[in-house]
Order: sequence, then structure tokens, then C-alpha cells
Amino acid sequence: MSNNEKKERTLLDMATINLKTAKSMYKFKTDDELFLNIVAYHIQQAIEMAIKHELELEGKTYPYSHDIGELIELSSDLAEFEEYEKLYLTASQISEFESHTRYDKNYLASAKMVGILGPIAEKLLSFVRKYEADNQKKAQQELTQQTQQTNTQSVK
Repeated sequence: MSNNEKKERTLLDMATINLKTAKSMYKFKTDDELFLNIVAYHIQQAIEMAIKHELELEGKTYPYSHDIGELIELSSDLAEFEEYEKLYLTASQISEFESHTRYDKNYLASAKMVGILGPIAEKLLSFVRKYEADNQKKAQQELTQQTQQTNTQSVK
């Protein structure tokens, strides 16, 4: 791929960058509690974008919403995620991170919740990457099978 050709970015790419940002910032956390808000915001963004990417892979449209619970409920396949229950049970807290961490001057993200959600976000991104790879593999197999059927029919 040349410098002029750019790979189209996906929501999963953006989720990955948000999670990397959160992890990098968390390593250098300070005593400033507001710093944790920024980490929490990037974790929320990673989770939201990963779920929206998964919905795109399912062929579904998603609302312009930051409501993690609503997004989870739209997915048919996310229930296969190993941490689904934890994700679902913390959805409202994750959703709060989107606006409260940026606009509520008195809001402080819980260090405990950030510590729980960081690894869940990491596992979610891995799940979505695997889901995408499995879908691509399945599509390739179907295409190969169709090509073989077409070739067999044209030989007859």
C-alpha cells in the first residue's frame, strides 16, 4: 500500500486507539482525581465504538447514542462475549463516563470501576476482532463455494 492509499478506518480502529490512550494515561496516573476521568472517558469510548463496530458487522444500524445498555441490546451476537454479563450490568456506569467525565466538574470516576472496566474493554475488543475475522473467513468460504458451484455448472 502506497502512502497515497489509505486504509479506511473502522470504529474498531478508533476503539483500539481509545483503549491504548486510556492504558497509556493510566500508567502515568497522578494524585489528581480528575486525571482518572480522562482515562474513564477513553475506556467508555473504546467500549462504545467496539459495540457499534460489532453492530455494523451484524449489518445493523445503531442510534447516535452513548447509551451502552441500549447498544448492547441491539446486538444479537454480543451475548457470546465471555464478559457479557459484567458489561451489561455496568452499562449505565459506562454510559455515565461519556458526559460526566467531561462536563460535570464535581464528577469523579471510581478507580475501582476503571480498574474493572479496562480489562473488560480489552476483552471486548479482542472478541470483536475475532468476530470480524470469523465473519471474513465465513464470507470467503461462501465465495469459494459459490465459485466452485459456478465452475461445476459451466463445465456441464
